[in-house]
Amino acid sequence: MDIQERRKFYQSIYFYELDMRDKIYMKSRLPVAILVVMIPVNIFLIKGIYTASGFVFSFSWFLGVLSLLLLGRLMYYIHRGIVGWEYSVVPLEKIEEYFDALKTHYEEYYKTYYKEHSIPTDKQEPIKIARRTFEKNLVEQFLEFSLTNQRNNQERSACITRFFKLLPFYFLVLVILYFIS
Repeated sequence: MDIQERRKFYQSIYFYELDMRDKIYMKSRLPVAILVVMIPVNIFLIKGIYTASGFVFSFSWFLGVLSLLLLGRLMYYIHRGIVGWEYSVVPLEKIEEYFDALKTHYEEYYKTYYKEHSIPTDKQEPIKIARRTFEKNLVEQFLEFSLTNQRNNQERSACITRFFKLLPFYFLVLVILYFIS
C-alpha cells in the first residue's frame, strides 16, 4: 500500500471516528432526559417513606437509599459518557500553510546545499521531498488521531451502555418502593 492509499485509508477512519463522536453525543441525550424525569420521581417516592411503619419503614428506607445510590451511579455513567473527552483534530485549514512552510524550508536547504557542494540545482527535488515528508506526517497524524478518537468513542459508548444496563435495576427499585410506600 503506497503512501496515498494509506493516507486515504487513515483519513476515512479519522473522519468515521469524528462522525461517531457526534452520534454518541446524540445518543447521550436520551439518558439525560430519563434522568431529568426520574430525579423528581425518586424524590417523591422517598418523601412517601414516612407513611410506612415497622419493617416496611426499614425496607422502604433501604430501597430509598439504594435508589439514591443507583441514581448517583447512573448520573456518574452519563457524566462520564458526555463530559471530559479530548478529541484530536487535524487542523485542515492549516494543512496548506504547513506544506508551504515545508516546501520553503527544503528549497532554502537545497539552495545552500547545492551551492556548498557545487551540484547543479534540481528545482523539483525540494518539492518532491517536501511532498513526501508532508504525506508521511499527515498519515501519521491521521493514524494517531483516529486511534485516540476511537479509544474515546469506545469509552464513551461503554459508559452509555453501562447506564442502560443499570437502568432496569433502578426502575425495579423505584417500582418496589412505589408499591411499598
